[in-house]
Amino acid sequence: MSATITVNDRLLKALQLFGETNIEKQMSEFLQEILVNKLKACNDQVLPFEVKYGMSFSEFDRAWDAGLIPNPHCHEVESDYIDWEALELEKRKILGVLVDLRRASDDT
Repeated sequence: MSATITVNDRLLKALQLFGETNIEKQMSEFLQEILVNKLKACNDQVLPFEVKYGMSFSEFDRAWDAGLIPNPHCHEVESDYIDWEALELEKRKILGVLVDLRRASDDT
């Protein structure tokens, strides 16, 4: 799918400061950079859960299902589960978009 967008002069001048004449390519590179930073931020938010429980989310999820997590239905553990799962879903979503953008960049 392709779409045409209008870029105001101020934004165009700012993009041209980086010397790239292909604005679409430059915007794609900026977006990829933003996505990488968002992915890093997600990983930074996931790390405390991994340290707290001593495992990855997939291991935690399996342990939860197997009844191996102590007090799984207390507020703190349930809240951690929900927050951790949301971060993992966000990471997958960001990673999917990033992979698609990089593939598209490689194709051009």
